[in-house]
Amino acid sequence: MIAAWKRGGLGIFGKKVRQWDLVGCEGAVADDEAGVLFIAQEAKGIWKVGAEPSDPTPGELIIRIPLIRIHPNNLVPDVEGLTIYKLSQKEGYLIASNQERNNFRIYERGKSHNYIGTFTVNQALHTDGIDIVNVDLGPLFPKGLFACHTDQKDSDLCPVLVTPWDSIATAMNLKTNTTWNPRNTI
Repeated sequence: MIAAWKRGGLGIFGKKVRQWDLVGCEGAVADDEAGVLFIAQEAKGIWKVGAEPSDPTPGELIIRIPLIRIHPNNLVPDVEGLTIYKLSQKEGYLIASNQERNNFRIYERGKSHNYIGTFTVNQALHTDGIDIVNVDLGPLFPKGLFACHTDQKDSDLCPVLVTPWDSIATAMNLKTNTTWNPRNTI
């Protein structure tokens, strides 16, 4: 997309450079440092796509939904939100909302994307969107926070729940880093 001023106001212009034909995608997160986009496809899993216009599409299905879903921690159809907790330029965690199971799955951010574990948030049901912040936000959130919405039956409301990241990190034996900032790497 290109934004440009012209007489009479701001004009927005764009040029389509490629597209993804992935049906049923509801979540995506960009990893700017790695130059990739992760896309959650509800029925298949998580795709990793190069972010440059010349990169091939659709990319690689890196985390598949297994055909046999007997283990309660498996990623199941209805994969939704994605977010990344960044520890450094290359390290961190890719987190996916496993909506059907009302939990969140953690994977390594690096090349292997190995499964690390699964956690839940009290009262989080049928979560679509998620996000995470790795910055000290004061005494309630000194290591950052994890945010997710929850579905309320028979209501149009979708409250956002916030959880201190250190409570999740401690329970899951994960690293934290509140000093890394992508703006300081230039």
